[in-house]
Order: sequence, then structure tokens, then C-alpha cells
Amino acid sequence: MTVEEIKHFLRSSGSGFYYSGLQINQIGNQVEIRDANGTVLSDDIDLSVGINDFIPAIFESYFPEGRMTFDQTTAESIISYLEEQENQVNYTECSRFFRYQ
Repeated sequence: MTVEEIKHFLRSSGSGFYYSGLQINQIGNQVEIRDANGTVLSDDIDLSVGINDFIPAIFESYFPEGRMTFDQTTAESIISYLEEQENQVNYTECSRFFRYQ
């Protein structure tokens, strides 16, 4: 999805979402998306979005055709990831939540 498509989805869906890998802020009526280094991302940049299948099923009109699907469920993917980690996972970094107000 482009940054603009993500912004449109966040403004229009009315739902809140947990996310990682980016910084998402609302400034007035605008949504600002920054990369992990704090650089503001241009609206035309393409980003890969990983989500569970519930979100595109409910918000189908926001998600472009040709999306990839995987054989594992979200829970299976998370369990597999955690089992592969050699160090303890730092959950303090996992508190990112955004809901457009």
C-alpha cells in the first residue's frame, strides 16, 4: 500500500490498530507517518503491510487486489517467531496504537 492509502484507511476506518516499524501521529486533521529513523514518508512511497485476514475481510474496499496470503494463522506466525528468538523479546516497544480522532 502507498503511504497515502494507509493514511486514508486510518482516517476512514474508524478503528484503532496496533502497529510496528513506523511512527504514526495525528497532527490536527492530518496523519503523519515516519520511518523508524523519524523521517517523514512521502505519500507515494509503497510499504508492505502485514495484517491478519480479519482486517481486509471487514475493510475490503481499502485493500488492493493481489494481496499475498500465507498458510499460517496469525497466532501460528507469532508463536513461530517467538520460538525462533534467542533473546528475550522487549515488549516495552510494543505499545504503539493509533486511532484517528
